[in-house]
Amino acid sequence: MRRLKKWIDEIRAENKEYAAANWMCRYSGDTAEFIVHPHVVYNSGRFKHTVIRIGMILTRLSKKMEETGYVFHVQTFPSLEDLKIVASIRLNVNLSQGNNNSSHLKKPSAAEEKKAPSAAELLNRRARHHRLDVTPIGNEKKLPELDSSSHNNSKWYLIGSSNDNPFTWLHVGFFAQEIFLSSGFSDPGESPLIISGPELNEIREELEIDEPPTFFHACIAIIAALPEPNGNR
Repeated sequence: MRRLKKWIDEIRAENKEYAAANWMCRYSGDTAEFIVHPHVVYNSGRFKHTVIRIGMILTRLSKKMEETGYVFHVQTFPSLEDLKIVASIRLNVNLSQGNNNSSHLKKPSAAEEKKAPSAAELLNRRARHHRLDVTPIGNEKKLPELDSSSHNNSKWYLIGSSNDNPFTWLHVGFFAQEIFLSSGFSDPGESPLIISGPELNEIREELEIDEPPTFFHACIAIIAALPEPNGNR
């Protein structure tokens, strides 16, 4: 328990968004449960925001465990009758890294490792893995909360999908954090994630997005000179 709590506390300290008061961790032995406070579940906007952030934390935690050689098992929404419990993660201290971890972080195949993907290929590959779509935003100046002075070199993308449910939101968090942790992109402190709310949905048309997805979840800034997902610059 001490090991898991130490790692989670360190991750929460990395970003003020992770330390939000909407969720907590419940520890038992070598298992940690990520639990959303009951009143948040009934507020769809806050619940979505919290689930996405928990997804980001789970990816960061999984990465930390893999780097230190621990074996772990992640279970998302273990009870559909109790959506407060978003996920649980169990650390198995008796197994070596030679065993397969149950995680959303998948290792690239041998064929994929032969050729390093471009930034755009990586972006689209990870999005498809999580059944998400990424679309370049045409008019970034309309984005609320955008600090243009600190993101002059960034390219903003819309994260969307054909589904809108807690499982999808969790994968938005997985995807965003995977991109932040990938080589060639900026770190979480530099690349913001604006989670969709009423203000973003109200300006969908003003963002000049070609073929917007059915559901609009978040906007992600990539600090890299990315070609467009279709291969054009």
